[in-house]
Amino acid sequence: METKKELEQERKNIVKNYDDILNTSFRNEVTGQIMDEVKKDFPNVDKHELYRFSDNVYIYSTLKVKNVNEQDIIDQLIFLNNRYFDFIEEKGAVHKSHIESNNLEYLKKLHEKYQKIIKEKIG
Repeated sequence: METKKELEQERKNIVKNYDDILNTSFRNEVTGQIMDEVKKDFPNVDKHELYRFSDNVYIYSTLKVKNVNEQDIIDQLIFLNNRYFDFIEEKGAVHKSHIESNNLEYLKKLHEKYQKIIKEKIG
């Protein structure tokens, strides 16, 4: 139980370290653009999965623009995705992804496009 509390605190610290970088005035706008694009490509996607996936693209692209260490980015995404899966589990929902995230070219295209948009917005 104590180890679980320590891990949860460590995860919270990881997220907290990047709040100032991630919580930009344009976060919702860019995440919305990503959601619109992904929804066109995967029309059957669940709204929660769509948001989590799109937010992951935003987070990854923004932290890359800010030259954050790759392992820190991975830790951030793992923590947020674990929270998402806990949410799904609490709802008792069976999760079947509708986004073919194993398509590396698709992921790279999204990242490159939105990294460029974020760079422009940051100035």
